[in-house]
Amino acid sequence: MTVRNVQSGSSRAGHALRWSVEQDAALDEAVGRAADGIPTVLLVEGAPGTGKSSLLRHVAASAPGFHPLYLHADSDWQQPYAALVEWGVLDGPPDPGLTSLQAARMLRSWIQKARSGAPVLIAVDDLQSLDAESSDMIARLVERTLSDRLLVAVAADSLARESLEPWHRLALDADRAVRIELTGLDRSAVAELVTTTWPAADPALCDRLWAHTAGNPLFLRAIVHEHTLEAVRDAEELPAPRDLARALATRLERLDADGAAVLRAVVVLGDRWTLSPTAGALAGLDDCCDAVERLCRQGLLVTRGRQGRPEVRAASGVVRTAIAATIPPANRRALHHRAATLVDSPVDALRHRFLAAHGHDDELAAELEAAAWSMHLARRFRQAGQVGLWASAATSDPVVRERRFLDALFDAVMARDFDSVEHRLARVGYAHDEARRRLVEGFVLVGRRRWSRASAVFLSIPTALIDATDRRTRLRLRILCAWIQAVTGGPAERVRHELAVASADLAAEPCLSAYFGFASALADDAGTAGAPAHVAGGLELGDAWRGVAAAVAGLPDLAVRNLKPFTAQIDDGLVTVGDGEFHALLGYAHWLRGDWPEAREVIRASLGARYGAANPMVRAVAVLADLAAGDPGTLARHRAEARSVLREAPWPEAISTAVTTEFVCLRLTGQHAGQTRYLDELNAHFGTITWRGTEPALWQLTLGMINAAAHRTAAVHDLADRLAVNPSPVGWRDAGVAWLRGLAAEAAGDLEAAARQLGDARARGLAALHIHAALLASDLARVRRALGDETGAAGAQREYDDRLARIEGAGYLIVPTADPLAPLSDREREVAALLTQGLSYAQIARELFLSRSTVAFHLSKIYAKTATRSRHELTELVRRR
Repeated sequence: MTVRNVQSGSSRAGHALRWSVEQDAALDEAVGRAADGIPTVLLVEGAPGTGKSSLLRHVAASAPGFHPLYLHADSDWQQPYAALVEWGVLDGPPDPGLTSLQAARMLRSWIQKARSGAPVLIAVDDLQSLDAESSDMIARLVERTLSDRLLVAVAADSLARESLEPWHRLALDADRAVRIELTGLDRSAVAELVTTTWPAADPALCDRLWAHTAGNPLFLRAIVHEHTLEAVRDAEELPAPRDLARALATRLERLDADGAAVLRAVVVLGDRWTLSPTAGALAGLDDCCDAVERLCRQGLLVTRGRQGRPEVRAASGVVRTAIAATIPPANRRALHHRAATLVDSPVDALRHRFLAAHGHDDELAAELEAAAWSMHLARRFRQAGQVGLWASAATSDPVVRERRFLDALFDAVMARDFDSVEHRLARVGYAHDEARRRLVEGFVLVGRRRWSRASAVFLSIPTALIDATDRRTRLRLRILCAWIQAVTGGPAERVRHELAVASADLAAEPCLSAYFGFASALADDAGTAGAPAHVAGGLELGDAWRGVAAAVAGLPDLAVRNLKPFTAQIDDGLVTVGDGEFHALLGYAHWLRGDWPEAREVIRASLGARYGAANPMVRAVAVLADLAAGDPGTLARHRAEARSVLREAPWPEAISTAVTTEFVCLRLTGQHAGQTRYLDELNAHFGTITWRGTEPALWQLTLGMINAAAHRTAAVHDLADRLAVNPSPVGWRDAGVAWLRGLAAEAAGDLEAAARQLGDARARGLAALHIHAALLASDLARVRRALGDETGAAGAQREYDDRLARIEGAGYLIVPTADPLAPLSDREREVAALLTQGLSYAQIARELFLSRSTVAFHLSKIYAKTATRSRHELTELVRRR
């Protein structure tokens, strides 16, 4: 059997590996078979540092009672049959004529005497370094042993080596071989290992280290213990473990000249796949195929592609870094200089020219800056940031060098590399261009969703500094200043002013078009009429904005119609805008209109966006995925997480969405105390929410319900008045106004007026707001019950239950009535019981010795008292008890 899997192992306290269930099962099978008298070989393959030695120790611990023979092979000790000498089978060098079969019989006889009847475990680590005679002898022992309690466990980097051909043959024998391939830790285990030592390490760095080391736990532990977080985080090239670097330097000295030249050439060419002829040309060889093949067998290079012209690269990032460190600087620069003439990519050529430079080179710096701007325009921001840093490093003038450095950091923010930017920016305490430095500082805060602090940074920049900076930086500042003011409820006049100035020069920075478009729509109060059809850069946002505004205003059908195609474009990679907020609002719209399965899936997709969990709109609706899945117990946790994000990023639309979500959830789950104190909590967290233009109609309705729960009658009347004149095209406006007036009347103690207004609201209808329609029915049932109108209350309550029952996934929220037949007399209960069992009028009459007219009379009374109209409705009512 063969077990191939990435280790889920992690470093608990940075030391122990944890083996997978599959690996432990394979070990148990191997030990069990050997203990039962079936000679078994356990073959462990993996690159250096993947845990082969640890696994062999785990084998020994899993085989109690076995007589152990352990050997760690050493490539420097190549005496024939060294294993026989190491284990004491021979006292001195073997007879020169000793064959592997003879040696195997000799080892078997010695084991029979030494084992005292116990099963035997032979464990050999680094099998590839064992002398060929010993290796062949042990393989022959396994092959020739047909029935014995023998377990041979060997570990090697690869069984594909020619010297290990007998072991490769054994691996194909399914009756006696168990094979485990170790391929390193997975991403989550690497993150756990790294953050154990460096708690502040960000996920991007953990991913870089995972790729650099191929998940090798030995290499990872060495790197995090030999270097500081700051040094590794800022390094363009991640380091190699010192022991590995020394070992590879020694191996490099032993390589033939062609092999060493090819290895150095591949390392200089970088971490990308390179055609072997290119590597050969850089190494000065007409044909490097033999050298490449030898290096691959030694685990230093890997290849892919067709034979004769394969692509080649270093076996791992740590190998590449370690070999690079052995090349003298002058030789390395010369290789980079030559590589610049051999590579196909213009960016690669610039990289090699930069690495070949010795000191400042202003001509090269200008070319690098131009390349970085081209990458910026192509929205390859991470690459643009890196090339911009090269441009800065190659610049002699300190003022220009700083400008290029800050521009590179701006691109790094666009690429969301926030940790690195903050760390680098901290070194710039004072800048020649202070407006540019504050631009980067504020933009990082925007990216981190700390919008209140970002607003403070942007608004603190004096006009004189803005005027003194260059055209592109001025434009960036104006767009971001307008955007941050728009999303945090700043003065609409200032937002419009900044946008008006920026609109005259949008071509200078097309990559902020999404910020400009949204700020424009918010400032102009575009609402469901939509933003301008096109904004800078050709990005289409009109339909998307209409969908956003519709969802917030309480028009879920319109929201779904506009947001669904737009989110599909995001899913297909055709549009790269936002961090899940469009999916969040689409899910919210689905939830409002009762499409709960769709809501659950779309909201989960928004949470799965790379930065979705930190987006205020995503956090505002996150609880709905759980509510729609039948798990309302997470409301408190989700509310705390939403408040934490919204305090940092007080986007009014997100706050109103969160408030509607939370309060409706409180109502659906019957948390009356939470509803009563909700207004005080809302004021404590957010105070008065400022809207630039028209208040969303759904916000006014929600706030009215919240004030009613807190018995603030005057505030409810005021919100009803504001909703009555709201210009948004919501078809449920009149019903919403009547609903709020009914709640105000109830709070004032006028139950008759409350019932009248709520009944009027129900008659007018709430259009696509299916959840709210259910809540309205619940309010009407409460008021009629307070009036003593049990029949009317039962009818309204049944409407509430029916509306929830029609929503897939919401049925669990229905609270069964204790006894829906309680208002009936004894005779009426008898008639109802028989009717719901399916009996006809005639059958009921015969059963109860009544006339059919008497049965009909009782049924009319039953229908009236239970607010039902037919046999079917009455049966459904009884069924839901």
